[in-house]
Amino acid sequence: MALRLDKTIIKEVTFLGHHKIKNIIISFVPLVVFTLSGLQNDNNINPNLFGFLISLIFLVYALTEEIFWRGYLINALKPLGRFKNYALLGLLWWLWHIPFGHNLDPLGLFVMIVGGSFLIAKFVEATKSFLIMSAPPIFVPM
Repeated sequence: MALRLDKTIIKEVTFLGHHKIKNIIISFVPLVVFTLSGLQNDNNINPNLFGFLISLIFLVYALTEEIFWRGYLINALKPLGRFKNYALLGLLWWLWHIPFGHNLDPLGLFVMIVGGSFLIAKFVEATKSFLIMSAPPIFVPM
């Protein structure tokens, strides 16, 4: 809704970015890798099908999250300058993920999330796409 309602921001980062085909391919590589290699599971589901389903679920979940974090906020915070934008985005992202990191060292979680936010922001800046940040990682601990 914010993307549609907020007419004041310049939408530099978009769903597909400048290189649409390349960004789509990058986004779906993990889905193809997990589908072809399969993921072992205790649910009696074919590993290839399970790899596909898990990748698809992660892609949809991450996409809905990235619409806000990279699709809207990275554009909306652009007037702050690159460092303040990424730092504030990282801090907000860390606060959002605190409930999920209860088994991790609090300082380690902070460094991982805020540091990761800077890396992700640089990748988004290079591609101008928030779709590719939704791709499930190649390594998923299960």
